[in-house]
Parts: sequence; C-alpha cells; structure tokens
Amino acid sequence: MGLRLPLTPLNGLLLLVILIWGSNFSLVKTAIDKIPAFGFNTLRMAAACLVLLAVSRLNGEAAPDRGDWPRLIALGFFGHRCYQLAFVTGLERTTVANSSLALGCIPIAVMVLNALSGRPERCGNRQWLGVGFAVAGVYLVAGQGAGATAETLLGEH
Repeated sequence: MGLRLPLTPLNGLLLLVILIWGSNFSLVKTAIDKIPAFGFNTLRMAAACLVLLAVSRLNGEAAPDRGDWPRLIALGFFGHRCYQLAFVTGLERTTVANSSLALGCIPIAVMVLNALSGRPERCGNRQWLGVGFAVAGVYLVAGQGAGATAETLLGEH
C-alpha cells in the first residue's frame, strides 16, 4: 500500500492556495476578455483590501503606526498596483501559457540577479543545475519544442 498523508487543516489551506494560484491566469484572462483590464484589476484589488482589512480587524490587529504609512503606500503602489497592472496588461496581450511560463521564470531571474549583485547569498552547483533545467524546460515548452515563433512570443495583439 502506498504512502498516505493525512489531510490536516494546514494541508487543506495549502491545497487551496495551489488551486487559487493555479487558476489565477485562466480566471483573469477570461475576466479581462469581458471587462476592461484596468477596471477588473481595480475591483480585484479593492476586494482584496476589504478582505485583508476584515481579517486583520477580526484578529484584533491594530492599524499601522502613522510613521509607517509613507513606506506602506510606496510598497503598495510599486509592489502591488504596478505589478498587477503589468500582470493584467501582459495577460491581455498574450496567452495564459506564455504568461504562466514567464512567471515561472521569475525564480530563475531572481537567482541570476542575486548572483550578479554580489550579495552574500551564495548560489551553489545544485541551484545552477536547477536553473539549467528550468531554462531547458521553458525552451522545450515555449520554444522550438512547441513550434513557437517570434510572433507567438510577442503576443496575440
């Protein structure tokens, strides 16, 4: 008999995160085909803010200190608003597959940029081997293996 892991509440929540994250591209792509991307993203971020506010209040968390607001606003603007606009605008112009492959390359880009930055986090042989496999996988799926052309990679529009 095979190994059977119990479905704990934490495992259930992790599965929920996987389902939400995995369906994100398809759901957003479907929505922005029917609603303008900017309006959809505004509704999406407003709903997320309301849920976050409600959860933090239910947990009895206090509001951030006044001195933290300028940094929080800057982080929210660049880390969420600009990212989300780039996300929905990019997804509007290409396929779900291309978008998810691009997002899948982010860990590769982070590791390469980390190595180039001279920071103390060392990249070992296993990490570089992983980068090599990831690049080869992206090439096989989105490159020659899938018959992709320059037009495919530039988007549908």
